[in-house]
Amino acid sequence: MKIFEKYYRILELPTDSTDVDIKAAYRRLAKLYHPDKSGNQTSRHKFIDVNEAYEVLMNRDAYVRDAVIRYQKRKEAREILQRKYGRDYAAGARERAMGNADLRFREFEKSPIYRTALVINSAANYVFVGIGVVMILSPFVGYYREVVYGRPDGKEAEFHIFPIFLGILFLYGLWYFLIKNKDS
Repeated sequence: MKIFEKYYRILELPTDSTDVDIKAAYRRLAKLYHPDKSGNQTSRHKFIDVNEAYEVLMNRDAYVRDAVIRYQKRKEAREILQRKYGRDYAAGARERAMGNADLRFREFEKSPIYRTALVINSAANYVFVGIGVVMILSPFVGYYREVVYGRPDGKEAEFHIFPIFLGILFLYGLWYFLIKNKDS
């Protein structure tokens, strides 16, 4: 099997080797790379690789069996979701996107992803309008506070028109891109 090729390479064996060949290669390489025998730090990592390869190859039937069981469980879970929610829920994101691409736009407007995007877009629009209004009103509030309570440095209250201008430009931009562009 292709998934075990790496372990056969570590033991320097062909992929059609028997358990006897695997044991012999393991013993030979374990003696060669054991840290007490070689005294080399890099041999420690090779020794670990040899041990891992031996364990995996000697238990390869169990590994394959476990992989098949995991695959069957995932497949059953997908089938349950498919029965419960329909094909679109059980499919992956790419399959759902391909399904949405095949829909007519009137049908797509009824899909949950489109409705969610509309809600998020509307909420963002209200937030941006609120920011524009705050930009316009903040100089008035600041001027009123300075007139009523005075400035800490004792100077006369100042009225700032630049934030109002920026707020008006901001709201105009929102109107232009959100309302006027929809008409064209």
